[in-house]
Amino acid sequence: MKKKKLVLSFPENRVTKPITYKLVKEFDLEFNILRAEITPDVEGRMLIELKGTDEKIAGAVSYLESSGIRVQEAAR
Repeated sequence: MKKKKLVLSFPENRVTKPITYKLVKEFDLEFNILRAEITPDVEGRMLIELKGTDEKIAGAVSYLESSGIRVQEAAR
């Protein structure tokens, strides 16, 4: 299993959507929320660490980006 830290930036129309739920259910990933700043109906930023296979992490990143969430790899 691989671990990857990502910074997710949510636009206002995605803040209230069940994004982390989908990461678990559809991509079978473990995640740890390291930091989050979420303002409902405004914006959100979240630092998460994903744990899973390279293929599942890549699929999750593609899903997030196609959902309008900006994804950046966290600096190490």
